[in-house]
Amino acid sequence: AALNLLRELRNIGLVTYKEGVYSLKDLDIDVSEDSFKDYACDKLNKHSFTIELQKIEKKAIELKDLQRIIKSKIRTTKYSDKTLETYSQVFLSWLDFSGIEIPNLSSRTVRRAKNALSYTPQMMPNEVEEYLLNIRTIELTTKTKRDEKLLYDLKSMGLVRYGKDDIELTDLGHQAINSVERERKRILAECARGTEKIRFAYQAFCKKPDSNSREFKAYIEEVLEGLNSQVYRNKTNRNLFLWASYIYDNHLNA
Repeated sequence: AALNLLRELRNIGLVTYKEGVYSLKDLDIDVSEDSFKDYACDKLNKHSFTIELQKIEKKAIELKDLQRIIKSKIRTTKYSDKTLETYSQVFLSWLDFSGIEIPNLSSRTVRRAKNALSYTPQMMPNEVEEYLLNIRTIELTTKTKRDEKLLYDLKSMGLVRYGKDDIELTDLGHQAINSVERERKRILAECARGTEKIRFAYQAFCKKPDSNSREFKAYIEEVLEGLNSQVYRNKTNRNLFLWASYIYDNHLNA
């Protein structure tokens, strides 16, 4: 994961790679969120994909429009439709991060792209917490679909790392399982709040803490946008509601 991030920074010209070492290209650069956004904005404003999107008039821009642009601009490689879709989603997320506005690009299209890329909790908080406590007994060679979903949640929250044959607790993971119940719940709540969809759900929940899951769905439609099926949307809404409630109970009162 770290190498992927370093390669991306190299691709946009912020770091160099020489003899196995990555380093800042400009040692005098102001390393901060604002300077990074300014750099990305300048870079992306000149990008051919951005320029082509800005040429689209008299129609709402959809994800497929950007897919066609990418396909026409990169002719040396043939990408599958799924790869083009992912590249398009990533590019729209960069535009959103950089604050670049495309006149005919709706916030809904950008939100759908970001939703497709960002982590979606698969399981309920009590299940994740229980699984974390029993993590050392898990046999990866016989893991079930349920195991995969729980491991995905724990990894996305920064509590474990795992590969094909092993699971490793992160420092936070060790801290959580070695803590008393109240502190463990606080750590898990904090880790969950660090993910985009759960943080959005928690902020919505704080405004209406007495709502039930059915009512809650109306407050988080933005992060449910673009999910594949109504069944999955309902399941995700339920999980986000429970995670928001879990954070409310165990973060604020810790």
